[in-house]
Amino acid sequence: AHPEIWGGLQHTRFAFDRQTQNGYFSPLRFESTQMTVRGTWRPDGEQGRWELSAMAALGHEHAVPDGGKPAYDVLLRAAWRIDGRTRLVTRAQRFSSRSQGLSGFGRTTAGLSLERDW
Repeated sequence: AHPEIWGGLQHTRFAFDRQTQNGYFSPLRFESTQMTVRGTWRPDGEQGRWELSAMAALGHEHAVPDGGKPAYDVLLRAAWRIDGRTRLVTRAQRFSSRSQGLSGFGRTTAGLSLERDW
């Protein structure tokens, strides 16, 4: 079984009529452009029990006010199929738009889920 590799470009843009000042992030305008790569590997074939995947995005975001800064997102995921309709999935993800001397946001998450196709 060979891994699948996908590459792309992701662009996000939004704007507001006014700043609300109701939270920690209240821009008038926001834009983010990132190069993305995603890979999936099923080590025991298409019908096998395991699916391993990874995703990475690297780019730049710009908010008015606040300015621009680098941003990245990395995700690792493993899924084990219990039967034809049920799987156990674990994942770990890190996102950051922080940079030295500038505002930004970062988070690290991990999860375990039991998924069922109805």
